[in-house]
Amino acid sequence: MYIGITHECEIRAPYQMLLDITYDWTHFLHLHRKSHGEFRLLHKSEKREIFFYKARIIYPLPFFRKFLVFREYQPEVGGYRQVYYDLSTGGITYLSAFTRHNKDRDSYSCMGEYIFSVSWYWKLWPRLFSIIMKQRMGRVIEEDNELVRGRAEVGGKERLACAPKQVTTFDLLDDFLQAGLPKTEAHFYQHFFSDLLVGQPLS
Repeated sequence: MYIGITHECEIRAPYQMLLDITYDWTHFLHLHRKSHGEFRLLHKSEKREIFFYKARIIYPLPFFRKFLVFREYQPEVGGYRQVYYDLSTGGITYLSAFTRHNKDRDSYSCMGEYIFSVSWYWKLWPRLFSIIMKQRMGRVIEEDNELVRGRAEVGGKERLACAPKQVTTFDLLDDFLQAGLPKTEAHFYQHFFSDLLVGQPLS
């Protein structure tokens, strides 16, 4: 079953600072500890990234849902499109995020259009699901806004102290191939043999 949710966060702040939050994944762990358990970069190219992502189910309990996240940036709309692959259920959730300028109010809206893959029982309470997501997203957005306010006071990412340490390209497999195998503290050899052709010649 799928449930669609569109959320909008309207804020008066410099456009570049909103893009900083949109594109800067390095702030997730230290800023969103109540909702994110892990956010590990696996691959990065010019416009695409792949993450391993652990979403906390109930804070502060150590229970998580684990996802592989595929992201493609779309600078022409100030956003990205993203796919969450649930490693437990195989379900896929879709997100299209973009930024809209509200000229009449001199503000910007960060828009998120979600299509959630959910368990069958949410068919009975779809509005409850939307309420839970609204509360969860509200906390995340307010944490993001705190970061925007802080950067507005001291400067955006163009200021060295505010710039996150991001690599331009990264691939976990390339990193492994270049670094070589890790050194093991203990290593064991295990041998199994099955004679599936009992009583029959092998040639």
